[in-house]
Amino acid sequence: DGVVPPPADELNPTNVAALSQVGDAIEAQESDMLEFGRSEADVTTRIDVSAYSEAKRRSMDCHRTQRQDLGWLLDLPDDLAHQAIATEYYVLRWLDGSDVPSTHHETSLLGE
Repeated sequence: DGVVPPPADELNPTNVAALSQVGDAIEAQESDMLEFGRSEADVTTRIDVSAYSEAKRRSMDCHRTQRQDLGWLLDLPDDLAHQAIATEYYVLRWLDGSDVPSTHHETSLLGE
């Protein structure tokens, strides 16, 4: 008693177009995901935000989009979660894709 799909020439063109858009969106998202995260060598700035880790964790937990992407992080025991989010990492745009000189590592976004 399974449902038999109609022949391809009888498919609703609106559904076909929608399915194509979904496929395109998935492919675009997958290519964006490849850009998530960087190697240690690319990081130019590390900022200690450990004093704000509890507030950061609570704010991440109250936003559904954060929960869906970072739920595993939010479910860690407190000590491990604190350690995981205690540092923010940044890459200077003008050095993106270049070798970062070892003398050019920063601890502030404000040049302090």
